[in-house]
Amino acid sequence: MRLHLLSLLGIMVLYASCSKDNDNNDPVPEPEVLLTISSYLSPWDSTALDYNSDGTLKRLANITFDGLPPDTSLFVYPFYENGQMKRYNFARDISDPAGETVAVLTYNSAGQAVRIDHPESTSGTAYDSLVYNTQGQLTATYAFTSAAKTDTVVNFYTWEKNNLVKNVVTSSYIDGVTKKWETTTRTYRYEDKPSPFRSMAGYYYFLGGPQYLSVNNEVEESFSSTNGFSGTTTYAYEYNSDNYPVSAVRTVALSLGGNTETHVYEGARFHYLPQ
Repeated sequence: MRLHLLSLLGIMVLYASCSKDNDNNDPVPEPEVLLTISSYLSPWDSTALDYNSDGTLKRLANITFDGLPPDTSLFVYPFYENGQMKRYNFARDISDPAGETVAVLTYNSAGQAVRIDHPESTSGTAYDSLVYNTQGQLTATYAFTSAAKTDTVVNFYTWEKNNLVKNVVTSSYIDGVTKKWETTTRTYRYEDKPSPFRSMAGYYYFLGGPQYLSVNNEVEESFSSTNGFSGTTTYAYEYNSDNYPVSAVRTVALSLGGNTETHVYEGARFHYLPQ
């Protein structure tokens, strides 16, 4: 089964603020200081990032706690060729630096990853196909579980300036013996401060969240699905002197069948490499 890091790391979506909303999703100028994130923590896990001397990511380590079993820990190792990330491996133990190759990337002449093969899949032939607009922004991904393309997850992305504002994902599933399709629409709003994950945009492929490609901090994410499930998540932040977030509070409201539950999660912390 293909692994996506985002599904394992809840904290990965805790990177937006609620102050000074920018409803037009207009980007701000490039910040005077581009900080590189070194670690972030939530009430249930901790993620640390190590870098090579040239600034590329060497390793990402996610350690869970709060009573969760140790086998939920995950280590990601990117490997590079000619300045591009050629593949990345997952490992469950820090003593296993090689891990298992879960993705191999193919690039076009513009240096964009256009295909990601997943040799660890059950069929061994699963892959993703990526499509870009003329500005180099990701506009669609097609995830095929086999070379026959019988089961597919399709994502379409809409941009306003340098921020992703809409993601429509359609996936197939089996209801008994009948194949059915389900569509989920997500919309995003941003503020005028830089995202703490600006330095991680090049690693979107294993982080799994398209919001990592946006320039600004997300202040709200709403979703609705054809299965009747919907919800809204808002974020509040405290900042350092460079306007990068150092702590986060996430409020989640989920609705199904006329019932709504609201949960508040505190304790997220962000740390950056010294300048």
